[in-house]
Amino acid sequence: MKKFMALLLMTSAIPAQAAIIKIDITGNLYQVSESVESRFSLGDEVTARLLLDTSVMGSEFYPDTYLFSNAVVGGFISVSGYTATFSNSARAFVTDDEFGGAMDRFLIDDYEANAADVNGMAFHDLFLNWQDNSATASQGFTLPNKPSAVLAYGLPYGGVDWLTSDGQNRITFTATQVTVSPVPESATWAMMIAGMGLAGAALRRRKLTVSFG
Repeated sequence: MKKFMALLLMTSAIPAQAAIIKIDITGNLYQVSESVESRFSLGDEVTARLLLDTSVMGSEFYPDTYLFSNAVVGGFISVSGYTATFSNSARAFVTDDEFGGAMDRFLIDDYEANAADVNGMAFHDLFLNWQDNSATASQGFTLPNKPSAVLAYGLPYGGVDWLTSDGQNRITFTATQVTVSPVPESATWAMMIAGMGLAGAALRRRKLTVSFG
């Protein structure tokens, strides 16, 4: 029993912080192009999720902007029965003092998402965009790695394009709520499960001891 308690204390001491964070977004459509009005309507509820590996290192994309390839490890944008799922080709960008200090941004785009055509128009891309016009959210070119770092950018907007990226065939939403949480590492989950299994075994052994001892 003492060994079990020691292992349980070790398990509970393992930090839940991990490289991957989960960002859940709810919002509503505020722009719907005429070409997709038969499928979507202004005000439709949107749900989105982004799984981000914040341990990925970035590289300079152009001045004031860093690219983080392979940082997006999952997620989706869903509205009115239409769901676009982020692919392994999704890209994350961070800017710091963009355009001479006027803006910081955290941007996700994906031209190869798993998404269906709409009204005969082929899927083109989807995006999420956090834009801090006070240029205080980014402190250097790093991915936001905790809730406060994401929320410092404010509420994002996002959308889906068909055929082109010029907005001619697009739905756009603005977020009304964002929640951010760390995703425990697999090793942490394993220790937690092992601890619960040992707890169950110890309780069963104790019950047998009381019943037949």
